[in-house]
Amino acid sequence: MTSIISKVISEVFVEFNESIGKQAIFFLTNLIKQCTNLDEMKQEFIIFCKDNSLIEKDSDIEKTFREIINNLKKRKMNCIYHQIIQ
Repeated sequence: MTSIISKVISEVFVEFNESIGKQAIFFLTNLIKQCTNLDEMKQEFIIFCKDNSLIEKDSDIEKTFREIINNLKKRKMNCIYHQIIQ
């Protein structure tokens, strides 16, 4: 399951790779495995971005997070998407 999640997250992050990078891919992969709901994941993602100065503005962090989730939905990665929204 970890390799599947890593692959999907890598594909999702292709669009954001310029600003976020591989560090965030690894973080988000682990985050999906650990978080029990979407709100928890979002909060951890915000903290991570701020701590690592990946994205400066809160509005940009929110936008990026929404785009990531929407990409997961669009790509019909249901097993992963449902894992994070339970």
